[in-house]
Amino acid sequence: LVCGDPHLVCVCVWRSVPDLFPQVEICLMRALSLGIIRGVIDQVNQTLTVTWVQPRVLQQPQIATMAERLQSWASTVSSTLTELDALTPEFAA
Repeated sequence: LVCGDPHLVCVCVWRSVPDLFPQVEICLMRALSLGIIRGVIDQVNQTLTVTWVQPRVLQQPQIATMAERLQSWASTVSSTLTELDALTPEFAA
């Protein structure tokens, strides 16, 4: 998702996590139905246009915890990618 660009290209999500794409789509539809986000899913062009996101106020400790969790997740993803690159060098091109 590019900052300032309301379009999330579903093809990018599918390429990143093809096995989870149906779950991502269901999650987005649920968020739309609950009013957490407002927007339009265009299945023909495989895009999601988000026009509004429900704001949420976080306290400083919550933000710190979230940052730690994101750093941990990013580290795990990075190490997994490194392992996959080592195991499958023919796909690393």
